Amino acid sequence: MSTRPRIIVLFAALGVLGLLAVPVGATERPRTVKVTGPMSDSEGLHPDGAACSVSAGGCHAVAVGHAEFAGGVAGKASYILRIAPDVQPDGVHYTGSVHFDRVVTPCGTGALDIDFRGVYQAKTFDPATHTTTNAEKYKVRVGSGTGGLAGVTGAWTSIVRDHNDGKTDGRYSGSLTCPARR
Repeated sequence: MSTRPRIIVLFAALGVLGLLAVPVGATERPRTVKVTGPMSDSEGLHPDGAACSVSAGGCHAVAVGHAEFAGGVAGKASYILRIAPDVQPDGVHYTGSVHFDRVVTPCGTGALDIDFRGVYQAKTFDPATHTTTNAEKYKVRVGSGTGGLAGVTGAWTSIVRDHNDGKTDGRYSGSLTCPARR
């Protein structure tokens, strides 16, 4: 066998083994992936008192709960909801934070913290189902990812149906940016 066919056979064998696809020391580029899916809190949120602070500009009610996400962001999370007396024409505004001890995403698996803002829209009350519709915006807290989620960024929005007993369900849609990996 001449040298040329041997080289072709060698490259073919290396290609089959996947050794030519990613050179040693190569870096995967950052990638953005869409995430969508259902979310729910079937246990309901629970009042956890009030917090007052001059520096924070007054008082807000605090509630805690647990939510479950499926789809592109899959895992169980605990959350803290802060409701300040911030009534606007579109509803009562609130903020909160979500902590996933273990969440699975297209970027990897790990822990992650997310901050959110929402509007309780009382004008959407449906007397037939006793529900209202809330709009929420979520953003991954920079630097909060651990394990396979270290360096992940992203945001999504959700429409949440509030059953007015603390229980909710809804859908989220947005994207995560997975960092470059070596």
